[in-house]
Amino acid sequence: MASKKTIIVRIRSYIRFLEFSDGFKSEAILKLPMTSPVWKRASLPKYLSDTELDRLFSSYDRNKPSGIRNYAIARCLKDLGLRCSEVAGLSLDDFDWMQGIVAIKKTKSHFKRILPLHAITGQAIEAYLLHFRPATSERILFVRFKNRQGEAMGTSQVRNTVRSAAIRAGLDNFTGTHMLRHTAAKEMINSGVDLKTIADVLGHESIETTCIYTKLDFNQLQDVAGTWPEVIV
Repeated sequence: MASKKTIIVRIRSYIRFLEFSDGFKSEAILKLPMTSPVWKRASLPKYLSDTELDRLFSSYDRNKPSGIRNYAIARCLKDLGLRCSEVAGLSLDDFDWMQGIVAIKKTKSHFKRILPLHAITGQAIEAYLLHFRPATSERILFVRFKNRQGEAMGTSQVRNTVRSAAIRAGLDNFTGTHMLRHTAAKEMINSGVDLKTIADVLGHESIETTCIYTKLDFNQLQDVAGTWPEVIV
């Protein structure tokens, strides 16, 4: 049975959803003393500019097996808005290449979500699988090349590949792989995607978590992502 806190969070999330989707005025309701709201992510999310993204992706040497694999990792983080743990948990069995979708199963909320697979992301993964992935019985998508070759990469290994790329790209403001996830959210908001869909894509349990991205100023952003297809949750 849901706790009082969980119920209150769901009520507040639904009110926020009405506010952003239907223009519902929620100020008076949200001021009611249901509980003290906890703003876990009240600070402004940090994201990468288009120029910084280009520098990051260009830092991968795609003439080398590790460069191809690590580039595909970065594309999953940014294009799909995944967490490092979700990228590390991707399996060969999670992809439906005919339908162009990928199932994200190892999630923070423990709920599977299905996302559309961007063409550029699919091409990066395909290049890695067809030409550079070591022969192994491992079903996890991204595997090690050197130490314990063929074994699954862990979350820390996935994270370190992006941090190394950020250093090569000279991104002094890079604070972690979450910036790629924030960048994905930024692009969706600037494309006019509604908050409920963004919450589903990112795997947020509460739409209040997603609302933090509305603080970002996206004036004159030109190169934005296309409208996301429907997300199945």
